[in-house]
Amino acid sequence: MGGGSRGGNSAADGQAEAAVELLALSRAAPENRAAVLAANGPSALVQLLRSSRGSRSGRGVRLQQSACEMLSVLALSGSTEQAAVAAAGAIPELAHLLRSSRDAGVQAAAAEAVSRLTADNPGNAAAAADKPLKCIRSLLHLPEHSSSEAVQRHAAAALVHLAHHVGDAAARTHAIPVFMGRLFCDSPLEQRHAALALAAVVETDSQADSPRADAILRRRGVGTLVGLLQEGDEQVVPAAALVLQKLITRGGAAAAVEAGDGRVALLLHAGSANPDVQQAARAVLRLLDSHAASQPAAAAAATSTAAQCASVRTARRTALTAGAGRQKRGQLPSSSDVL
Repeated sequence: MGGGSRGGNSAADGQAEAAVELLALSRAAPENRAAVLAANGPSALVQLLRSSRGSRSGRGVRLQQSACEMLSVLALSGSTEQAAVAAAGAIPELAHLLRSSRDAGVQAAAAEAVSRLTADNPGNAAAAADKPLKCIRSLLHLPEHSSSEAVQRHAAAALVHLAHHVGDAAARTHAIPVFMGRLFCDSPLEQRHAALALAAVVETDSQADSPRADAILRRRGVGTLVGLLQEGDEQVVPAAALVLQKLITRGGAAAAVEAGDGRVALLLHAGSANPDVQQAARAVLRLLDSHAASQPAAAAAATSTAAQCASVRTARRTALTAGAGRQKRGQLPSSSDVL
């Protein structure tokens, strides 16, 4: 018995060491990743995860984490490679780890692998959605019960990528607070993904008066989104504007956007040199103007805001002409100028 146990331990140690070495080689060069894929590496890694199910030993945990990280690295190569990893059965094993592991390193590695496999890949998101509620609930569980920043970040990213393609399932598992939380992170890319996930969740709501839009509004979503517009990152602005569009059309949020100085921020971006930013801002402004036309008080407020913006524009031009020395920051158009 003892010899068999030592033999089994030795084999497990060898697998763990091989996984670590393979991970280092794959990170070092793209051609090494290609070689792993050509040698049916994803299937071997998935089998390692299956054979280590339920393991709590140090070597088992190390093997699980290294295998998950290796799957993440392989997924970086492109959509074809993402599909190959998913076809090997990686996503169900990763979902199992998310539910069963108590190790923060394994949790973070598994969540990151799901995130990378589903990023900009509808096919893999659909594969992850084979059991969407279980997978998403497992991911939702992690930010709530782990103090690890890496676990929280990767779990939220995976949720966001899944929501792009299975927004209905994400909403039914109450993922909206997680997406709202990611709007406050320091990464503009993560903020953009979170905003797009919120838009997907609202878009897939089959009810006319969207309760999902209401859930975002109750969490001061308009103020948060207008804040992102005011910060002005060009990666984030179109996504934030898209959510505002959905909230206005599905949640009646036009008044909240007006009250939160959203129109001023949108008018600024409507004159942007970036066509994506410009188009997104103008689309929301058209919705606001349509609402204002049907509401006399709102129309008056919109006219007042446009007049104030025109005044700011005139003052800025005067100061520049007078040689005040201020750097020109661009014109701030009125609704009539840009729509």
